[in-house]
Amino acid sequence: MNSSSTALRFVSRKCMSTASCCSEWRAVRRAAVEKPRMIDLLWMIPLMVLLMAVKAFFAGSEIALVSSDKIRLRHRASQGDSKAAAVLKVERRPELSLATTLVGTNISIVALTTLGTILMVRFFGEQGELWAILIFSPIFLIFTEVVPKSIFQQNADRIAPLVVTPLRTFMFIIFPVVYGFALLARTAARLVGGKGMRHVSMTREMVRAVLDQADTAGDVSSLTWNRLRKAFQLADVTVGEVMIPLAEMTTINKRDATASAIALACGKGHFRIPVYDDEAGGITGVVALNVWKLLQPGIAETPLESLIHEAEFVVAQQPVYELLPILKQREDRMAIVLDEFGSAIGMVTLEDIQEEVLGDFVGVGYNIPGYVHRTKHGIKALDGGIYELDGRVPISHVNDLLAVNLPSKEAHTIGGFVTAELRHLPAVDETVDAGGYRFRIVDSAGHFVRTVRAEPI
Repeated sequence: MNSSSTALRFVSRKCMSTASCCSEWRAVRRAAVEKPRMIDLLWMIPLMVLLMAVKAFFAGSEIALVSSDKIRLRHRASQGDSKAAAVLKVERRPELSLATTLVGTNISIVALTTLGTILMVRFFGEQGELWAILIFSPIFLIFTEVVPKSIFQQNADRIAPLVVTPLRTFMFIIFPVVYGFALLARTAARLVGGKGMRHVSMTREMVRAVLDQADTAGDVSSLTWNRLRKAFQLADVTVGEVMIPLAEMTTINKRDATASAIALACGKGHFRIPVYDDEAGGITGVVALNVWKLLQPGIAETPLESLIHEAEFVVAQQPVYELLPILKQREDRMAIVLDEFGSAIGMVTLEDIQEEVLGDFVGVGYNIPGYVHRTKHGIKALDGGIYELDGRVPISHVNDLLAVNLPSKEAHTIGGFVTAELRHLPAVDETVDAGGYRFRIVDSAGHFVRTVRAEPI
């Protein structure tokens, strides 16, 4: 009996001790759920805000480095801006900068997700993970991705030099990790056939940005800047815009004597003369009479056909930059322009293309009394934003002058554009409205528009 009662008393005390412990544990759990709420808010939320700022910094820095204008940064670096030079130095190894921003972004997002989940579990128990997804996902997306990337991209040139120093500091701290990721990325790219971009070619838009910046900064003279700008505009200029129309060409018949060609050359100053053949129904070749040929004894008695060589034929829609190297290789430096039916409508010379960049310049024949220089760029500025334009001014020049976008499919000159829009033979004082301007015919000669006045509407 004594041993049994002793055992019962021990078991009773043990149960009472266990019940007390269970009760104390439940109290501790209640305290952990209820009391730490304010404590959690006091340290978790500020920490999460800080991590969100870090995440936004890395996400925005990535887009700022990519979107920054490298041309402007090079200009600023050449002026002694050390931060701009630092941005360019970082951009020389884009895989390192990308790995740095990705590491920083991932560390921040993992920490944010962990803290957010813990906080929601404290509040909502088993449903905390679901609440963490519903509450924090849109917050993190908006305030650490969309908003900072939008701001940094819109102000990339100003922000990139500001963020490069802390970014390089972080890169130095975790350099082994960053270098490892960069090496892994390069290796993976090579396995799938990719190649690292060590040298990035400059696009036309980038070069134009350099020209605009140089003009604004006053680094080049206005004449030089204008010539460079026109050189890049050659890509948009067609042969039809610079050609000499058939009505203004000086030609000679294939059956004429060489003496007639010499007289024509000496009288009008044209030493490259297109040759037409009545039987062939058009221009078939070119006679090029240079000084050395004219000095040859008996040149006047030489048959003209022996001096004729085959012409280069092009279409009016061909870009002049494609024709330029062809003309440089030809002795006559000229080509005959054909329409869609194969009939000659004009001619273009190497000098015509060069004058698109350099402006009108004096060439062979200017001292000959019978020579009349053909000025193709007749533009006269009047008061009130009004311009008087020669009917032969190319449409591309008008678009550049007036900041408009007149179509050039049916015509190559402003006179041709007005005629095409009217759909009938033009008359003085007739108008065409396009691009915010009213184009009025001021002068015409027969079927040809001589002068057009552009007036803002």
